[in-house]
Amino acid sequence: MENISLVLSGGGSRCLFQLGVIKYLEESNINISAISGSSGGAIIGSLIASGKTSIQVLEMIKEINFKKLVKFNYFKNGFFHLRDANVFFDDLLEIKNLEELPIKMFITAVDLASGEIIYFDKGRISPLVMASSSLHPVFTPFKYQDRFYIDGGFMNNLPIEPIKKLNLSQKILAINVNPLFESKRKKWSFSSTMKRSLYLMFNANIQVRVKETDIYLEPKEIARFSIFDTKCFDICFNMGYKFAKDNLGL
Repeated sequence: MENISLVLSGGGSRCLFQLGVIKYLEESNINISAISGSSGGAIIGSLIASGKTSIQVLEMIKEINFKKLVKFNYFKNGFFHLRDANVFFDDLLEIKNLEELPIKMFITAVDLASGEIIYFDKGRISPLVMASSSLHPVFTPFKYQDRFYIDGGFMNNLPIEPIKKLNLSQKILAINVNPLFESKRKKWSFSSTMKRSLYLMFNANIQVRVKETDIYLEPKEIARFSIFDTKCFDICFNMGYKFAKDNLGL
């Protein structure tokens, strides 16, 4: 059995593409020995690292009522908060702490006060996932152990560094579900400008890390789906499986 390490970008609903790739790895008898993820990639990664299969994770995510979990924050330092989502995700997890996972897992978040990129490999999984997913100003910064954190993708949306430090003699497969594309938009609203600016910021820090990967997957066609589209889960999953089958050749 071949071993591989995974680096998973954030990307909301698009991260179901990553699950499809993992499904192909499972069928190809490829063992995942370490995972590093930001935002949505941290959610997918932590569930896989807990020992669940790609299909089990897919079904779990499809059962979630996101409208009930993401609550309006009345414009208090963010449009929505993730406190209820944190409680739900913690109840969902059978293993509560990163250091207890059977697969080594790193969760990336940005310390709002210090500006540091933090690669967590110890601590309570659920609040760290929420911290990593706090895409400000959509979501309010998430408090963990008296520090406030925002989405890891702001500064590192392809967190390969903690995997490299493990010095494992295996290939690193990185999956980015935020491909760069030229916008055809003629008019720009506040919302569309904000989304585009965030997208460009996230993409810029990805490009400097691509050369550090052994295998890099960046599906262009995934760009047609919004990161908040909860109806595209099966499509993105199947797209990831087919993309891996066509491009990895394992």
